[in-house]
Amino acid sequence: PSRTDAEGEATASGLQKELGDKLKPIPVSNQVLDALDQTKRLAFVEKWQKALGRS
Repeated sequence: PSRTDAEGEATASGLQKELGDKLKPIPVSNQVLDALDQTKRLAFVEKWQKALGRS
């Protein structure tokens, strides 16, 4: 569920008006939350850069 009492462009109702049925919620999972963890994100980026030969 999303809030309906807030107004403006960057609100659920504002985005719904702008994007219509293209707007889809995503489930919050450990995989999504891992992306918010700075240490894990940094380790991933470093590993990615090494794989691309950009270390």
